[in-house]
Formats: sequence, structure tokens, C-alpha cells
Amino acid sequence: MAGMGEWQEASARANEAALELGKGGDALRGYRSFWLYLAATWADQAGVTTANQALRQNAVALVAQAEAAARPSMWIRELAPIPTVGVSALSSPSATAVASVATRLRSTSIPKVAAVAEEMLAALKERKPTVYEPALTKLGYLLGADAQKPPGSGRCDSTWCWDHHLWLAIDAKSDHEPSGLVPQKDIRQAGDQLRLLKSDRAVPDTPPDSATVIVSPKPAVDPTGAAGAEGHVHVVHPDVVLGLAEAAARAWGDLMAQRPGLDDNQLRALVANHFSQEGLLPEQVRERLTANPVAPQ
Repeated sequence: MAGMGEWQEASARANEAALELGKGGDALRGYRSFWLYLAATWADQAGVTTANQALRQNAVALVAQAEAAARPSMWIRELAPIPTVGVSALSSPSATAVASVATRLRSTSIPKVAAVAEEMLAALKERKPTVYEPALTKLGYLLGADAQKPPGSGRCDSTWCWDHHLWLAIDAKSDHEPSGLVPQKDIRQAGDQLRLLKSDRAVPDTPPDSATVIVSPKPAVDPTGAAGAEGHVHVVHPDVVLGLAEAAARAWGDLMAQRPGLDDNQLRALVANHFSQEGLLPEQVRERLTANPVAPQ
């Protein structure tokens, strides 16, 4: 795919290879790091080719993941760096996230952040829905979203809203077996979530590029369900969500350590930089969670 100039698709497939290698534990860390670096370089090329800033920011985040996977080795730093993308002109969703995170950083403490992060990460490694699902809302909070579990039956497990700029509805199927197909009923239910969220928030329309994400370890989806799926419905492996949560926990730990003595503008700049580097800005989060649309492309 890279040989044909299909950079975004090549990056997505390299990222999938890294996820599979991650299942092999420490013995395959070096290989995982290498494929993450390839995913980064191809994502950056896709961003350059299409003038897509979110892809380029995601490339920087993938390099950070590659470095983390390679440790204690530092060979990645000897390679050509991915150019950093300026964060001075934040998009509306990102500006909302950065302002929210900066405010939240002011109202907590290092022990509280460490406790929340530890509890969230432990829960996202579990399959039991009553344990897994609340951790999604904790993650949304750390990402600067208005995050909550919607009331009522037939609803998704967490909604992440960055004002009226970007919404993600997360529908967890953590108790699925890692084999077989995501069933049609789950796909059909996912199709309703953004409409229900629009009603909850009493607004006339859904923000552009909003998405519904089914979190499932199953390797494929039911073909009949896929044929009728709405374009905003995607499926993602729990490992991707866990990786996102690990990045959020890491960013918050760094930000809390560097927060003292900063004024509001300095703190926002620090949040924007860390979130961009870790792939945590709203558009980057969407990019990470929507690589696999359910409907045929």
C-alpha cells in the first residue's frame, strides 16, 4: 500500500501489525516499535499529501508510542524525526479540550490523578462490563470531553462531547469472545447513538465528523450488519482504547508535575503540546478510534 502511495491505509495496517505484535509481550517489543515507527512515517506522509493536520499530529503520537515500546533502547531517536505540527492555531474541538484539561488540572492533586489513572487502566484490562464501562467515562474526562454514561436502555456506554464541535459515542462490548463476528444487533444499536445524543443535548444537528465506536475484540463484523451500517459506525479493538488510556495517564502525570508556577496561558500551551505529542487532541482521538468503519468502503 505504501508502494502505491496509499499512505493512510498503509499506516492503519502497520498500526494493526503493531497491535498484534503487542500481544506477544516483551519478547516482541522491538518489532512492535518498528511497526509503530512505520505507521508514524506513513501517517505523516498521508497528512502532508492531504494537508490533514490531524494525521500529522497522529504521526507524532505514534513516534512517542514507538519510543515507549522500544525502551530502554533509544534507536528511534537516531532516525529522521517526524516534523512537529504547530499547535498555536488549535481547532475548535482541540481548543475546547485544552481549556477543559487546563481547568481540571487546577482542581486536582497528583495523588488523585494517580489513583484515577491506576483505577482506569486496571478496569480497561478487564472484560466484565460493570468494571470496564465506567472507565470509558474516566478516560473521556481525562481527554477534556464532557463525558458521561447516557441514561435509559439501549444506550451506549459513554459519550465524549467537546462542546458542539465533535462527539464520540463509545459502545463497549468488552465481554465479547475474541472470535467470530460482531453481531448485527450491536451494529444496528450503534447506528442510533448519535441521534439519541443529539436529542439529549437538545440541538438541531450532530457535529461534523462525529462517530460511534464499538469496542470489541472480535476480528470481524457480521456481513449483513455491515451492509446496513451507517457511515459513522466503527469498530475498534480494546487494545487501542487501552493504548489511548495509557497515553492519557502518561500525559496527565507529566502535566501535573510541570503545572506549578504556570499561568493560565502557559498551562494551556503545555497541555496543547503534550496532548498533540501523545495523540490526545479530539481529532487525533477520533483518528485512532475510527480506522475500521463497519460499512463497506
